Amino acid sequence: MQPADGAAGLQPIIVTQFPFLISKADATFARYRESHAQQVNFLSRRHAHVFLKRGMPQVEDLGSTNGTFVNGRRLDEHATPLEDGDTIGFGGRFFVYRIALQKEEVATDPTLTCYTGIALQPNAIQRGTPGLPDAVVIPDVSDVADVPGKSQPMRFDVDRTTFIGAPNSFLDIFCVDSAPAVDGQAVAAIDGSGRREPMLYTAQTGLQSGDSGTATAGPINGAAVPTGSSGDATAAPGAAARRGGAHRRRNQIGLLAGQVVTALSARDRARLRKAAIACAAGVFLASGVGLAAHLLAGDERKIRTLAAAGSFDQAVRAADRYLAQHPEDTDMRALATQSWLKAFVPQWLLAATAGDAGRTAAVLKTMRGAAQHNPDAIPLLRELEWIGELDGYIGPGTEAQIRMDADEHRIARLLEQWDADLARHQRAAGTIAAQVPAFRDAYAAALSRLRRLQGDSAVYLAAIARLKITVAAQLNNDHPETIGPLIASYAEKYPRLAGLERIEADTQQYLRLQATLQNGRLGAVVSQLERTQFATPLFQARLQALVAARRLPDADLVQRYRSLRAIWRTGDTQRALAALQSLTTGSWGAAAVAEHRHKADIAARFEAIQSANGAPGHAEQLLAFHDLLDADEDGYFVKAVQAGPGVPRNGLIRRADAYAMQASALWQQYRQAGTPDDAARRDDSTGAGFRAQARLLVQARSAALQAERLYRLLDAPLPAAASQRLTEILLETSVQRDALRDAQPPLPPELLAARLAVLEVAGTNEVPP
Repeated sequence: MQPADGAAGLQPIIVTQFPFLISKADATFARYRESHAQQVNFLSRRHAHVFLKRGMPQVEDLGSTNGTFVNGRRLDEHATPLEDGDTIGFGGRFFVYRIALQKEEVATDPTLTCYTGIALQPNAIQRGTPGLPDAVVIPDVSDVADVPGKSQPMRFDVDRTTFIGAPNSFLDIFCVDSAPAVDGQAVAAIDGSGRREPMLYTAQTGLQSGDSGTATAGPINGAAVPTGSSGDATAAPGAAARRGGAHRRRNQIGLLAGQVVTALSARDRARLRKAAIACAAGVFLASGVGLAAHLLAGDERKIRTLAAAGSFDQAVRAADRYLAQHPEDTDMRALATQSWLKAFVPQWLLAATAGDAGRTAAVLKTMRGAAQHNPDAIPLLRELEWIGELDGYIGPGTEAQIRMDADEHRIARLLEQWDADLARHQRAAGTIAAQVPAFRDAYAAALSRLRRLQGDSAVYLAAIARLKITVAAQLNNDHPETIGPLIASYAEKYPRLAGLERIEADTQQYLRLQATLQNGRLGAVVSQLERTQFATPLFQARLQALVAARRLPDADLVQRYRSLRAIWRTGDTQRALAALQSLTTGSWGAAAVAEHRHKADIAARFEAIQSANGAPGHAEQLLAFHDLLDADEDGYFVKAVQAGPGVPRNGLIRRADAYAMQASALWQQYRQAGTPDDAARRDDSTGAGFRAQARLLVQARSAALQAERLYRLLDAPLPAAASQRLTEILLETSVQRDALRDAQPPLPPELLAARLAVLEVAGTNEVPP
């Protein structure tokens, strides 16, 4: 890959081994970090990779943030072949290279075990093949061809990959470095039923078996081969083996008889008795071993018969019972695993393909129960469970959302399980596919989903991590007002990222809590804490940190205040004030003092209003007193004022209507002057334009809230026109606040705080009726 721009200072990249990963963490690109740090950051950790397919290089983007380009076109999720002279770019216009291909003929490794044109026939000998010994016995490979009871020839092509489902005797050809057979040496052949037959090898005639002819007499494992009864020099190996067994039995009987005669001749009856006991014990033991071997062979034949007949469920149950008694029988474990896969994997495939999670889980549960005595099946079961969890998470769609605080842990766990042991996944998949070929398609689909998951991890999980770090830093620095624009930016960059609205809602709650803390009254802080319910771990952790730092009252102080508040709501002001006095010490003593002063003022004014009923200025007294009250905290006094005698209802209604008319006039002036634009929001010199426009909005809102407050004092509904006007004003105020917080690029924190302060109002109720 030659740099397209010689002035960029890039070095050529020579790729000789594939696949080749493009990554900003790799030394190939990391060496430019000091000179071109910003350009290196345009690359991703898993940006793209170049691999070979049918001898031609191809490039594939791995879900990089800034993309991979071939001849100016950005790649999608599919790989693209590379031709000589193509231009390839990574992450932008800096790392751009021109492709130059050079092909070389690769000499064949003499140690290769696959050769073009070699046909491997079952139980056949390939003699004179370079790299193979003179005598090679090819076992029955019917398990690979998946044709029960019939051996199939296997043909290997050097240009193709031959998959072997499980390690069996077939691998001995390639994995065992057998010494060449010598003339007259016995070798073992494996017939179609899996039995090993002794055979003789001669340089002239190859292997000779008892079933197909006679074998040349000669040494077998160092012993002479007995000849036939006719005195011929050759005899069938099967007959020779039988005659050899009979000869050995006669020798053993003769030896035993000789020992008995020796004992009798010595007249040693004690030794005779011992010999008799030993002989009887040996006969009994041999009989028991023979009986056990017969029974075990019978169980194995039964299980093999069931499997050959296709009754895999019955074969699995029988094999499980057998393995419960004989857990170390590796041959039976292999047979049980094959039957177990053929019995249940097709059911699992049907459920997984249909997307039926409940049925898939039920099949896996049944498989686990059927393999409780077969440890060989456990890795295969774990592979199916991993694929099921992968499919259950990512599903068939390509635009699934990634939920913050919910999916990143699941994605990380799935990828960790894959990366922990790649070889185990491949072995398990190969074993399953060898018995159930349809599994290959499901496994290929799972690998495709895995690749998408890896792309999501590289892009979205990294974005989530950066967002959390930034939000936590802004909270620690007491700048929560900057979180809103940050959330809007992430929503635009990462459309599949879900959960941003939860952070935005928590930010609004935190801003209200922060404003209440600035008020300095204990009662207001406790009330706001009761209304605050953070949904994200970020803000929950921040709340705990504020409590630990004594910036928020702890649980004990909150409970004590709730007790005295219950007394206050009954109108027993003296008892409530006495209980509040006990909280004026400690870290929240100043806030308790301010709360005590506020409640004492309410109690004093309430007594004054009751005694000045009907006096001049009584209406103004009522309004001033009503401004002090909180609808929830001071509900007793609100009701007492509304129901009390001497309230000038007509005069208060006329005053409320006047406020409503004033609000309407100011609102019209604001609409005619035009809403503040982005230039007015950013004016940090004098800010006169923004303040002039915002002042009309603030005055209109204040008048509308005054009208609403008077009607609330009289416990009367606000007229429809005034209510509609108040709703419009409050919504416009909210829009202007959001525009300040969402400005791009974000406003400096000091300027943002100053602009927001212009739009604040002293009223306690800004929720539209």
